[in-house]
Amino acid sequence: MREKKELHPKGITTFVIDRNINYTNICWVDCKFCAFYRHEKDADAYVLTFDEIDAKIDELLEIGGTQILFQGGVHPKLKIGWYEDLVEHIHTKYPTITIHGFSSIELDFIAKVSRITIQEVLSRLKAKGLASIPGAGAEILSDKVRDIIAPKKDRC
Repeated sequence: MREKKELHPKGITTFVIDRNINYTNICWVDCKFCAFYRHEKDADAYVLTFDEIDAKIDELLEIGGTQILFQGGVHPKLKIGWYEDLVEHIHTKYPTITIHGFSSIELDFIAKVSRITIQEVLSRLKAKGLASIPGAGAEILSDKVRDIIAPKKDRC
């Protein structure tokens, strides 16, 4: 394994200052281990407004942040148009912010509820300003365990 000094002889270390934004806690998957999700009719269920998201990004910019990570529940009704509007709004209003977001489960369900392919979801969101997607989401890799604690969760 190569050492850091060999790879970066000038001794400079950089960091990405980012913020996680949970745009909704509404989720239909009902994972038994999840304390985050709510159903649409729960009193504390939410979908953040664009103004609420803007306020969170403004706070990030005040501390020198450059990236947001969007994650949320698997919302049963939000379709590709809503996500395109969200990403385009942020990319237009905050061009210096890198938009990193949406788990594989979210993307898969956006495709299903919108009746398009995952590739089309990705292409359309990229065209609106999505820069990257997270690579993992603490997924349950054992089919037997997943079928017990999260039977509605797809195997992405």
